[in-house]
Amino acid sequence: MELIRKTGFRYRLVASMLFFAFVLVNTIFEFGVTQVEPKGMEDKIHIFLSELNNFFRKHSNFKNTLIIISNAILDLSTILIAIIWLAFAKNLRIFFSLLIFFAIKLVTQSIFLVRPPQNNLIEFPGFPSLIYSYNLNNYFFFSGTAGFGFILIYEFFAKADSVKFSKFFGYLNLANLFFFTILSLSYYSLYTADILIGIIIAHYAIRLSKHLHPVFDGKFFKAEGNYEADYFERLFDFLRIKNLKEENVSAEKQNITEESFKNGLEKKIDKEKEAFEVEVNTANHVKRSNDYIYNDECDMV
Repeated sequence: MELIRKTGFRYRLVASMLFFAFVLVNTIFEFGVTQVEPKGMEDKIHIFLSELNNFFRKHSNFKNTLIIISNAILDLSTILIAIIWLAFAKNLRIFFSLLIFFAIKLVTQSIFLVRPPQNNLIEFPGFPSLIYSYNLNNYFFFSGTAGFGFILIYEFFAKADSVKFSKFFGYLNLANLFFFTILSLSYYSLYTADILIGIIIAHYAIRLSKHLHPVFDGKFFKAEGNYEADYFERLFDFLRIKNLKEENVSAEKQNITEESFKNGLEKKIDKEKEAFEVEVNTANHVKRSNDYIYNDECDMV
């Protein structure tokens, strides 16, 4: 035990020394700082994807088709996650995740504005979206679409073992987030930092919601096993994945119910049989008594 502790301390000591050495050298020589002064906003990923931007400018129909597909996946996922939450939700995690994320976005966009990139190709593609507005904006600090997609991914994977299609939509949204990133940077509709910061803010919004939702869950959700299924839960029950344990419990309850009914019926029949036998015995006893009295009267005569 002592050897493990000493070895761990040595590793921590070496790692700390290397880290502070890096910070000191970078402070002196500034090799981690860009020495070139940019002319306004400069995104090197935009420069790298400039040929793709030119291609999409010349082929607007193809560009619009791709963005419609990406946003259709996001819209369909939003509808499904809403159904899952209404039918099977047991906590307010997604509510607080979205509330924190978009509250930060609203406050930030009210105090910080950035000029849109030149050659921004975003325009209405001919088909509306529930989530994406297709409007040119001037608040480039973090992407709401990227962050919202990240929250959807987390929620779908969280329900993967209890709701059908959740794992599929989790992977689908993961692929769509990557697809959306490539499209947005190719269209010059977002800066690279917008996507990265959007995902990071969404990640910490989820972490904060994990501390908040247990405080309020008891006021909105009844204890499991102590409530009757509501309209949405009965309507979308076909989406529920019943694990083996739940099936066994359900079968056991059904067997107990059937056995209880059978035992109750048998007991009822036995009681009725006993009552009938008592009545028959009583009738026979009365008959014998009457016969005995009659015979005695005959003897006396």
